[in-house]
Amino acid sequence: SWLAVSAGTLILYDYFLTIGREIELIWFSDWNAVKVLYLIQRYLSFVDVIVLTFYHRFGTDMAPDVCHKVYMTKAFLMTFGLAVSEAILSIRTWAMWKDYRLVNLVIPVYFTGAWIACTVFAFLFANSIGLIYAPSPGLNGCWAISGNNYLLLGSWFLFLTFESGLIILMVISALSFHRNGGHKNLFNVVYRDG
Repeated sequence: SWLAVSAGTLILYDYFLTIGREIELIWFSDWNAVKVLYLIQRYLSFVDVIVLTFYHRFGTDMAPDVCHKVYMTKAFLMTFGLAVSEAILSIRTWAMWKDYRLVNLVIPVYFTGAWIACTVFAFLFANSIGLIYAPSPGLNGCWAISGNNYLLLGSWFLFLTFESGLIILMVISALSFHRNGGHKNLFNVVYRDG
């Protein structure tokens, strides 16, 4: 439960730390697909981590069927949030490789395949979780007693290979950009600021 409080605190801290730049750079800019993805990714964490996690950890008299619904909702929101974040990183990587047809084909195909599989793994895992009532009257939240961890491992492996591929493409692009004397300010915006 302290981990849930820490995660919620960190999200709020990050929000207040960066809201000024967000207002300046995002809120008044023209609407486009990347802006929509950013706003979804930015504000979905408040629902996912703060609302659902606190309800999941600190809710009282949580019946197993209610907990199952919470786990399924969390599985969907976490998978969707990760997919949106990875879509933003994929678009950034694609922008650095836009002149290469093979990369333009591989990124969206692998992204789609990996995230369909990750979504299936997440829902299968959430369905595999065995839940019980809190074992003692003084305890709150949902209590999981079992689950198929191999499903999480499969999802993690797909995520790891996809993310590793993006990192390799970005490193190759950065080395090429730097070696060819690319513009330092553009380099800093893309590679340092993201």
